[in-house]
Amino acid sequence: MAAAWARRLLDDRFVAAEIRSAGTHAREGAEAAEAAAYAIDAMRELTFDLRSHRSTRLSAELMSWADHVVVMEPMHTEVARGLLGGADEQGKIRGLWLH
Repeated sequence: MAAAWARRLLDDRFVAAEIRSAGTHAREGAEAAEAAAYAIDAMRELTFDLRSHRSTRLSAELMSWADHVVVMEPMHTEVARGLLGGADEQGKIRGLWLH
């Protein structure tokens, strides 16, 4: 949901960015309907179509690739830091509740 929202927000402002969605506890390749059917309905009301979404688990590789990592809950921050070896020296992890 957050990635779809960010994509649209940046597109509307003509900002070029590559956005990838990954979950700290995602089941690789799962459809959005499997994880949260309510999310599909909620986002549809806001004109987003999540039916083709497939989950990706957050990995050290993705953490290394990203310039910024936006997490939705404090617990996600700890998982992301763990993938960086326990530290976020570059300050790339940001929580939605902080901004």
